[in-house]
Amino acid sequence: MSVVKLSVVKTGQLSSGPVLSYLIEHPSGKNLVYGLGLKSDLSSYPPSTHAEIKAAAAIPPNTDLAWRLEEAERERDTIAGTILPSTHWTHIGAPLHFLPSSEVVVGKGVLASLPGYPVNEAASFLHLDLPDKARTVREVAGKAVVGSREGVDYFGDGSVLVLNGETPGTLDTLVRTVAGPVLLVGAEGRKADDAEVLSTADVALEKRLDAEGPWEVALVA
Repeated sequence: MSVVKLSVVKTGQLSSGPVLSYLIEHPSGKNLVYGLGLKSDLSSYPPSTHAEIKAAAAIPPNTDLAWRLEEAERERDTIAGTILPSTHWTHIGAPLHFLPSSEVVVGKGVLASLPGYPVNEAASFLHLDLPDKARTVREVAGKAVVGSREGVDYFGDGSVLVLNGETPGTLDTLVRTVAGPVLLVGAEGRKADDAEVLSTADVALEKRLDAEGPWEVALVA
């Protein structure tokens, strides 16, 4: 079974803590990003989100995630897909800055919520972000891969399992690293020691995300 390299990058700051994105590097050279963080231009979000963004005291990154990865010598043509934990403004970032060959992976039910703003003036995400006509938007559905959780074995080797979350439209992702499995959680208020996943014999979570640890990890390390 293959393992992947997992790196974390800070993609914004809220009064409640940092906004994090994750780079998942596969041995094949085809990589994934889980969560795109905040847009660098907070004014570009739909009006329905502005009050919440202000209340959260959001501080955007200097540049959007795609450019930060290139600065760290992770070229955009290596990103096979961007996994959106949800369409919340803290997660959706700027998918259009990745190449059209990078598919956008979303949770079950998200496609039914289209179109985005301004076609739907009440939407919390932009129509230009989801979907882009030049890009594949893939909704996770299908057979149970962990317990009763529907998902997809992204690379077909067990290294990255993209799972529909407990909240409709959210995605969790289980990645297998050299140090052990790590569960990336998409919904607010969830913990990495999800009971359903832990009860599955072949997917014991030996490593948890350290909520108090360093938020910046060098992508080139």
